Amino acid sequence: MDHQDNAYRTLFQESPLAQWVFDAESFAFLDVTAGAIRQYGYSREEFLRLKVTDIRQEDDLPQLRQRIQALTPDYTPLGQQHHRHKDGRELIVEVTARRAEFNGRPAVHAVLVDVTQRVRADEARRWVEERLALVARVTADAIWDWDLERGVLWWSEGLQTLFGYDPRTIEPTIDWWRERIHPEDRPRVEEGLWRALQGEATTWEEEYRFQHRDQRYREVLDRGAIVRAASGRAIRMAGGMIDISERKRVARELAASEARFRAIFEQSSLGVAQVDRDGFILRANRAFHRLLGFSTAALDRTSVFAIFPPGARERAQAALQRLVSGRSSEIHGEIPCQRRDGSLFWAEATASIICDARGAPEFCLLTLEDISARKEAEAQAQQLAQSDKLRALGQMAGGIAHTLNQSLSLIAGHSQLALSELEQLVPSLDRLRESLTLILQASADGALTVRRLQSFARPEALGPAQPVVVAELLEDVARLTAPRWRDLAQREGRPITLTVSAPADLTIQGWPDALREALTNLIFNAVDALPTGGMIQLTAQRQGNRAILEVRDSGIGISEEIQERIFEPFFTTKGERGTGLGLPTVYRIVERHGGTITVRSAPGRGTVFRLSLPLTTSEPAPAAAPSPAERLPGRRVLAVDDDPRLAEMARRMLELDGHWVMVATSGEEALALLTTQAFDVVLSDLGLGSGMTGWDLAAAVKARWPTIRFVLTTGWGAELDAEAARRRGVDAILAKPYTLSDLQRVIDR
Repeated sequence: MDHQDNAYRTLFQESPLAQWVFDAESFAFLDVTAGAIRQYGYSREEFLRLKVTDIRQEDDLPQLRQRIQALTPDYTPLGQQHHRHKDGRELIVEVTARRAEFNGRPAVHAVLVDVTQRVRADEARRWVEERLALVARVTADAIWDWDLERGVLWWSEGLQTLFGYDPRTIEPTIDWWRERIHPEDRPRVEEGLWRALQGEATTWEEEYRFQHRDQRYREVLDRGAIVRAASGRAIRMAGGMIDISERKRVARELAASEARFRAIFEQSSLGVAQVDRDGFILRANRAFHRLLGFSTAALDRTSVFAIFPPGARERAQAALQRLVSGRSSEIHGEIPCQRRDGSLFWAEATASIICDARGAPEFCLLTLEDISARKEAEAQAQQLAQSDKLRALGQMAGGIAHTLNQSLSLIAGHSQLALSELEQLVPSLDRLRESLTLILQASADGALTVRRLQSFARPEALGPAQPVVVAELLEDVARLTAPRWRDLAQREGRPITLTVSAPADLTIQGWPDALREALTNLIFNAVDALPTGGMIQLTAQRQGNRAILEVRDSGIGISEEIQERIFEPFFTTKGERGTGLGLPTVYRIVERHGGTITVRSAPGRGTVFRLSLPLTTSEPAPAAAPSPAERLPGRRVLAVDDDPRLAEMARRMLELDGHWVMVATSGEEALALLTTQAFDVVLSDLGLGSGMTGWDLAAAVKARWPTIRFVLTTGWGAELDAEAARRRGVDAILAKPYTLSDLQRVIDR
């Protein structure tokens, strides 16, 4: 370039192309065109004070020197370079340069084209394409891109994942997609798509059936975004197709379920209402309105508590609070309700809490069933049952009276014989012992009859259950019943043998006294079934988690007709000798232990009563035998009974055991003695005449002398709850009539 050529220089400086000339050694700008001034923002004077390195990256200098040395007089493309605008912006330029000479010095002439916008656009396009490819890879949706101008439809790999088609092997046209739309849906989908493309819409969405590669159709949701040219013409469309078959199936099932629920809700014969957390009725079915005497929808947004009368209303409020607080999930019971006209009826109500997806209580479902007729029938049945029971008791009074009279006759007769014997010069101890033994046996028989009657008339309060060793139970019962099956039977000339067989490790949970009574009843029945003597076997064995106890005899047997009735109360085959309470009592005791009882018998072939009782997993506690210190004589006992004869009897019995005893005939007299004497035990009757009762005395004693042991005696002992009695100050209950051993056991405990 000849700088002396003014015309050429003027032409260079005014060129609209960005060009410059700089010194090849110092890199200082020597001249620039108007295009360069406009492109970089510097004035000509500012340019001429700068170097090329001022508008390039500092680390680009070594590369710049190498490129300058490699230049020739011909123009050489140097590729894209990053320059700085005067305002700090980065410019991306494509550079073409050649070696030149300026004022006799080596120089470089460069032409610079700004490609910043093009490069940025290319980068943005690549970024979008990369993101689209990434989304297409990670999503399960079938992503598509439709170039309307070229007629090319591109699919992502999701097309194969969802519908079995490999995008690389299918025809990339809109016709391929259209042909796989269900024929019934195709006209609607095509019309909607073309209307969107030809109008001004920017999005499109349709639900239709699309054919899977397995030839079955899937329900899909297809959505796309429309790209338009400046003229508004649609040129491109991109979107995604997802399989909604499962969602639609669930929605259909949910709709069907809701329809079924609505039908059940409305058509149910039960009154059903939806109640919110505050107790307001959200909706109720026709039966609910009809039950309460309201027209349809008249109860909506009414407080549910208004349908209950005072008293029941508080119960309903407490029940809803338990449900809402999560303390209960369902509450069921009978409750009185009030109709619109004020009339009352009984309803069986069930209230259930319904929770939302997070498990929080949402609303309550209340169902009501009118049970007024049932309640009335139950009341009538109860009255009839009570009448039947009273009638049966009246019919059995003769048999019970006969049994008690027999016992009393034996007691009275042998008491006279014993007294007569004592008046002899040399009394016969054998005859005296025989009379006393029969008196004792007769009193025990009479007491057993009374206990059976009490047990039938009122459920027995047995207290807490305890482990019972079956072998010990059977041996105990065999010893207790020996006077009946051994001694009395032998005297009557009908010898009976009784054997016991049971494993030592068989343990059940129950009440020993009740079990002894049940087995005693069965043994006595067996004795009665052996008029000429025979054999009784008591056996026990383990069968899974049950203990099987059997009472077997070789007696006369029971007919099939009688077997069907033997557990009925008051049914007896013994005539005046029977009360009809023995086997029903056994049945009740076995049932209370969670067991079953069956009978197997035939006339002339004996009888087997089979008891099945649940085993316990706990070890039985060893029987606590009174220690020698506890059996030492010298306990100070106060015996209280309004009948002086019974008080005196207790005194004599206790003195035989070595205790020191004083007697009182009223609660007031007993308290007076307690203030002047020290006692270890108070033995008091429940009924003490017109003054204090045994309960009153127990409370007074425990309040002032809490260390004194209080024993309550009563003819209703089997019916008193031991735990409730303990809370009232009673340490033990002794049922009348009691024996010397019973008295010793309760005093020494």
